Amino acid sequence: MSNQSMLLYPAKTREYKDFGFMRAYLSFKPHLAAERQSFGSLITIDDAILNPGATGFGFHQHKDIEVVTFVIQGEVRHIDPNEEQHTGTLKAKGVQIITAGTGITHNEENHSADEELHVLQIWFKPRQQGLNPHYAKNS
Repeated sequence: MSNQSMLLYPAKTREYKDFGFMRAYLSFKPHLAAERQSFGSLITIDDAILNPGATGFGFHQHKDIEVVTFVIQGEVRHIDPNEEQHTGTLKAKGVQIITAGTGITHNEENHSADEELHVLQIWFKPRQQGLNPHYAKNS
């Protein structure tokens, strides 16, 4: 068990980034002060709003992280060019879980041309590295 104590970071103290296609409040990132880089197994909590039709960051890779995405508003489209069964859409109140494991390539985009997409994305360190990649959703 960790000796870390609970810390509260009000929204106004979190980093805000405007990427043009997406606006996000970021809880933990490597370039922040050491005490704001992670919390135990928790790597980050990002609160993001993507513009209508936003195509995300483009295809990019992850390895050895667990990613949980909660859709608050709108519909997210997850695309994995290497694994068709890992491609799908998720509507508001849905949850998507990705085990990046040995490595995934993917993109997430706003599936709507008319409505903003609001998501919470939470990254965790896995209990074990080198797992097989896995994708699951509940909508």
